Amino acid sequence: DQGVADIWVKTSSRESADTNDKITIKICDSATNCCEVDLDNPSEADRKRSALDKYSDPAMLGSCFNTKFEGDLSVTLSKDGTNGWYVDYAVIYLAQKNSFTCNFNIWLDNESGSSRSKTVQCDEDQGVADIWVKTSSRESADTNDKITIKICDSATNCCEVDLDNPSEADRKRSALDKYSDPAMLGSCFNTKFEGDLSVTLSKDGTNGWYVDYAVIYLAQKNSFTCNFNIWLDNESGSSRSKTVQCDE
Repeated sequence: DQGVADIWVKTSSRESADTNDKITIKICDSATNCCEVDLDNPSEADRKRSALDKYSDPAMLGSCFNTKFEGDLSVTLSKDGTNGWYVDYAVIYLAQKNSFTCNFNIWLDNESGSSRSKTVQCDEDQGVADIWVKTSSRESADTNDKITIKICDSATNCCEVDLDNPSEADRKRSALDKYSDPAMLGSCFNTKFEGDLSVTLSKDGTNGWYVDYAVIYLAQKNSFTCNFNIWLDNESGSSRSKTVQCDE
């Protein structure tokens, strides 16, 4: 594969941000290689408020699936119809394993002062693409306490973020929580890491949590598994924070 592997598009959480109008994406590189496709997942309702729509099926990616890109990317989002849409960002994942984030933060609309099309330059991603955290299946393993993750590499590059998905209940028993939205990843999204990784998980409060493991996926498409298998708690013999070395 040479072209686009995934397209993610985030609709804002603001009121009336959703749309049912047709949306077209055009992706171009600095060498004028371009592709264009309508963003449509026939099995789901696209562009609901707060939704992060993901297109990875080659049939959904159209000609973009086989278009080879070089260098920097720009993305144009266009809509038809009269139903305004507030788009936060798009992320383009290439088959070569690099990815680009394209920030829009704009209304696409036909009203005065707005436009139904917008082109932005994209930034190549360097940091964390996904954080997965697994809560144990053992009794009372779940918690509603705040959990913070700190990721560091062997060169002392570090980032820290609270693990919170506002649209779901985090850390239920047996749950594998996944954080991929740049807003959830915070500073980790743009922190470049080198070499081995270590991860620290910390909690506040008094509601104990048994964590099995965390997995850190970097934008360069390598990943690190960090095994904890431990209670984080404030009771005697336990600690509310634990640091482990991760295995690539």
